[in-house]
Amino acid sequence: MAANILSVVGGVFLAYHGINFILQVIQGVKAFVLPSLGFRKDLKAFGSWAVVTGCTDGIGKSYAKQLAKQGLNIVLMSRNLEKLKKVEEEIRSEYNVETRIIVIDFSGGQEIYQDIGDKLKDLEIGILVNNVGIGIGKNDFFLTYPMKAFNEQINANDLSTVMITYIVLPIMVARKRGLIINISSILALAPSPFNATYPATKAFMDVFGQCISAEYSDKGIQVQNVTPGYVSTKLTNYMEKNWLVPSPDRFVHQALGTVGKEKKTMGYWSHSLSIWFGLNIMPVSMRDSIIWNIMSSFKENASKEKTQ
Repeated sequence: MAANILSVVGGVFLAYHGINFILQVIQGVKAFVLPSLGFRKDLKAFGSWAVVTGCTDGIGKSYAKQLAKQGLNIVLMSRNLEKLKKVEEEIRSEYNVETRIIVIDFSGGQEIYQDIGDKLKDLEIGILVNNVGIGIGKNDFFLTYPMKAFNEQINANDLSTVMITYIVLPIMVARKRGLIINISSILALAPSPFNATYPATKAFMDVFGQCISAEYSDKGIQVQNVTPGYVSTKLTNYMEKNWLVPSPDRFVHQALGTVGKEKKTMGYWSHSLSIWFGLNIMPVSMRDSIIWNIMSSFKENASKEKTQ
């Protein structure tokens, strides 16, 4: 009797994971294979302008350039005027679209947003990319950081997302169409020691995006939460590029192909595969141990750099 029960339980377990795997493969083909064959959404259908925050480096810069490549005019928002002008010149010369730049230090408080609405209200904004995100230094124990660093990080990573969305969303709702892309992080999916607040701020972006989607999807607003793994950018100290660590351009090209196909996406095929395995197959204790070892190595490397 017990053997029969175990057989049934085992069969149900295998069937469940087998069906889940097949569904994931089908979704993977839809999200990552079909776009490579030309089945991609026309992003200009959302509107003629896109707003990109944190756009002078890495993933944000690639979003700005690839949206411009598809014919959208771009509003560039970041804190460094010199870098903004450089990116603006690249976009104008390569893609012959209109651009506007807004200098803003997102680590500031609510007062920095007072005149942003006036600068955007005359534009047909169809796409918003909430990308800006900052760390607070080298990986270390939570109590080693000053309180000011947390305040600035939360302002830059979360308050910016709320406020820019609050400013842009009415423009989209009035036209009954729009796309909001929130850039989260793989670190938000599991406990990440020695880096506690960055993953937490990115988890906020994910949940916030889901809530906005639930409220405004019937008004023509699409929200996509993108959860990248490691990408070779300044934030990851320009990790060596390989099949698991793509360049920003390669990552964003695939991520934009998932628009209209996935509300929540890893953005890149190998990131999606590794996370599916980590969250569905790998035991939680093993997963957390691997993350601990990775983050501990980052902390040790940071400590060595301090002593050199």
